[in-house]
Amino acid sequence: ITHYNCKKTNGTIITNEIEIKKELNALNLTIDKIIQPALNALLLKLNCTNYNTKGGAGYIQWDGLVRSIREECCGEHWEKYEYKGIEGIISRNEKGRKSRIIPSSGNSATANQNQPPSNKNPKGFKTIELINNSQQGSLFYGFPNQIEDSITDTYILLYYNNSKELRLELSIPSHITKAGRIVSWSKRIIIPPIKLDEVEIYNRQQKEPLIEDEIDIPIKRKNI
Repeated sequence: ITHYNCKKTNGTIITNEIEIKKELNALNLTIDKIIQPALNALLLKLNCTNYNTKGGAGYIQWDGLVRSIREECCGEHWEKYEYKGIEGIISRNEKGRKSRIIPSSGNSATANQNQPPSNKNPKGFKTIELINNSQQGSLFYGFPNQIEDSITDTYILLYYNNSKELRLELSIPSHITKAGRIVSWSKRIIIPPIKLDEVEIYNRQQKEPLIEDEIDIPIKRKNI
């Protein structure tokens, strides 16, 4: 296990692939069960065009990741989780501590062990409240504990992509601001980056290609 401490992180950062597999195995997960849903969601985003609504591509990627990770994981060990607009999966074990996974787009520090990442879009009150009650004591100042959920660990599945790679991490937040920004983490499981030139990602032929400020992903095109 790799430990990296800084002023804003103060947590454990796991980057060694053997240790990553151990951590995921303890959650009844594998690296592939994290990576494949994220690639499926990225493909959905790449299939968007300028005829999609503004911001629609980002929503479609998030929705696709939630759906795909449910399809991949739900069964013996996991089940669908939803709570007042918060979507993800939750472990099925009836005894002991549970785990919950909430997908969220991350900023450019996602999966960078030298920087604490944050969520790209601010979280609402219900998410702040839910994460808060996964911790021991109040880490989110100004928000009362209203959810009886102290026996569930909340993991955020952060995802970020640029023109070269898709980056992912499964991490437990330790502090979130009143504005809904996660600024520190107690544990970060950093998934090895997926080089986009090493995987085949196809999108349908587009007359009006999607134009986005943040990404310009080279893709192989084919007619479907």
